[in-house]
Amino acid sequence: MVGLALSNALTVTNSLSYLVSMASEVETNMVGVERIKEYQEIVEEAPLLMPEQVQYFIKIVPKINFSLSIYFVKGSTSRMA
Repeated sequence: MVGLALSNALTVTNSLSYLVSMASEVETNMVGVERIKEYQEIVEEAPLLMPEQVQYFIKIVPKINFSLSIYFVKGSTSRMA
């Protein structure tokens, strides 16, 4: 009688383990489907720069003087660029 109870307990444990593993696999697959659905519903954002801003920067950037500045780190003798 004890052997039959242990055998049934092991069978139920294996079945529950398989059930949990299949449920988590289904959930994982559904998350992928939900992500695809959300990505399809994303509203397109405005461009980073408007055409008139681009033209403005094209005119301004050549006039900017980029120079190398060397700063000393407080408490350190090494230089950083």
